[in-house]
Amino acid sequence: MVDPIKLRAISRLGGTLYARCNDVIDLGRPTKAQAHMPPAQYTASYAARAAAAAAAAAAAAVVPSAAPGSAAAAAARKLL
Repeated sequence: MVDPIKLRAISRLGGTLYARCNDVIDLGRPTKAQAHMPPAQYTASYAARAAAAAAAAAAAAVVPSAAPGSAAAAAARKLL
């Protein structure tokens, strides 16, 4: 089985534009009851979890300011 995170896939968008696929989202399949609902209604809980995960990732990505060329700046670049 291929691990999409380790694969670090790149897609060509057109011309000289490329994109890196680095987010993995599991939406699951709707139940029989959900199959008759509009998608926005049964995926609302997934959207809420995705928003919470994005907020947590953004909070974890806060990098303290560092002088350019310092060891702290180099460490911060590795995180990004």
